[in-house]
Amino acid sequence: LRDHDELVRIVRHVRDLRLVPALFTNGIKCTRELLTRLKEVGLVDVAFHVDLTEKRQGYSSERSLNEVREDYISRARGLGINVIFNQTIFARNLEEVPVLVDFYRRHADVVGMASFQLQADTGRGLNRKRKDTINLDTMTARIDDALGVKLSWENVLFGHPKCHRIGYSMVFGGGEHVADLFDDRAQVEEMLHAFRDTYFDRTQPRRAVLQGLEAAFQNHWLRPGLKYWGRRVRENWRPLLKARGKVHKLSFFLQNFQDRHSLDHGRVDNCSFHTMNDAGGVSMCVHNAFRDHYIEGGTGYPEAYQKQRMEAGFPALTPGM
Repeated sequence: LRDHDELVRIVRHVRDLRLVPALFTNGIKCTRELLTRLKEVGLVDVAFHVDLTEKRQGYSSERSLNEVREDYISRARGLGINVIFNQTIFARNLEEVPVLVDFYRRHADVVGMASFQLQADTGRGLNRKRKDTINLDTMTARIDDALGVKLSWENVLFGHPKCHRIGYSMVFGGGEHVADLFDDRAQVEEMLHAFRDTYFDRTQPRRAVLQGLEAAFQNHWLRPGLKYWGRRVRENWRPLLKARGKVHKLSFFLQNFQDRHSLDHGRVDNCSFHTMNDAGGVSMCVHNAFRDHYIEGGTGYPEAYQKQRMEAGFPALTPGM
């Protein structure tokens, strides 16, 4: 909906600040021409949100919406932009999670991440309290079952463990074989330490590999890294040969937003998903819970929330914390 020339200027400015620009969109007006223009000025990620909550005319299931996803994939294919799909999981599409997982597995040559946002009462839309069957544990189990492999959901952590989980998979060829990517937590910790100061340009995978080798050599992780990845090659040599060496990374990300009526202040204090206002970054869940405050021009953390925190024994927050 934004003027495309203005959007190009925004992406260029974000990139000039050495940040990583990402476009979040329902995709309806996100043409290949627009994506090409945005890529030229530095767009890294495009995240398409497609699910039944949008009530797109003519689509009554997530399986039928795969037609829309196919179209969006074709718009981005070959441009060098990382493609992500977001979807809200609620009562109507919970049983179709395996359908979604299978679709992303078969399109891992373009899709790098599938983000599942668990239903939460944020004050918008018609859905309110979610069913007890929709939670982080049931979602990881459904994804593992659909992939036919158990991912190491606990090996890469960020934010609060009740808010997010992420599992990384290797998809061979057209999705015929899937393996857990990071199955050794100790090696993951060493790898993250070795690459702590390295920025990998995910739009240029070959360059990223060279960067990785250079950083591994400089930080004394080359030998452990070769040992770790050598083991993974030995474990998967048959599907690797069958796929003619074509292996794609596909991650599954779970976002467990909080209900606006029952905020956990400990989770807010460790929030990794902030929205910006004139006073600085504010936890997305607080922003959802007090959205009228922000719609009416308020900034920072509202007094009503600060009062809740102090009554619960938590210190007041300032934006950016």
